[in-house]
Amino acid sequence: MNALRAIAVHCFTDILRSRILYSIVAYAAVVMLVAVLAGEWTLGEEVRLVTDLGLGAMLLFGLLLVLTRGAETISREVERKTVRVMLARPIERWHFVVGSYLGMAMVLLLLVAALLAVLVVALLPMGGSPSWTLAVASWGVFLELLMVAAVALLASNLSSPVLATLLTLLVVFAGHLATGLRAWMDGGADIEHLSPAERELAAAYQAGPLNVGLRLGYYVLPIVAHVNFKTEVANALPVPVMRLILGTAYALVYSGIMVLVATAVFRRRDVS
Repeated sequence: MNALRAIAVHCFTDILRSRILYSIVAYAAVVMLVAVLAGEWTLGEEVRLVTDLGLGAMLLFGLLLVLTRGAETISREVERKTVRVMLARPIERWHFVVGSYLGMAMVLLLLVAALLAVLVVALLPMGGSPSWTLAVASWGVFLELLMVAAVALLASNLSSPVLATLLTLLVVFAGHLATGLRAWMDGGADIEHLSPAERELAAAYQAGPLNVGLRLGYYVLPIVAHVNFKTEVANALPVPVMRLILGTAYALVYSGIMVLVATAVFRRRDVS
């Protein structure tokens, strides 16, 4: 456990020194600018607009951090030869992978908490106040970033930093579309307005080998809808406790599986 904690702290401090402060300052500038413009462009919707854009910017800055550091977590240490120095000590390979992920997770938690504080400060002059729903929505952003970080860690084990970044972006994009994909696979999508050729393609999605392949892909993707609570915030609705619990469990289980796969891949990787 000492080795795991040491690697996690090393990863945490390394990322903390390099980018998180700039992300917080940039986010604060964006939110404050939106707050000023919202007061001029909207009538009574300032709080809702700033909240929506603030949560969106929170996710964006978190993704930028994951993509610029998470997607190169393993490959960067291998190229710098620091991983060889670490593994020469009484440290298992799984310590290195899991510790790196935990360090990234701590940075993301700190980042989301700091950005939430900035958002709350920006909302106060408009009459907005800290709320449980806003905190839950921010927690959902953190859970999504956890899943993306796990995917980035696995991708970093499989390819170069550039390809790992592109692969992570692709998975994130597909994860946002996964709910619509499920509707197509289950035949729940409206296809009446489609052309005959498009209907034929839709039918292929709903049966046969293509449906099986898409269904397998669906379960591999991080389903972002499970941890997206922004709709409740936008409509001032409470988030059901069971949905929060299930969303949190899903994100943790998915992230854990990705980290386990990344660990298995790294065990076989040549770091010489």
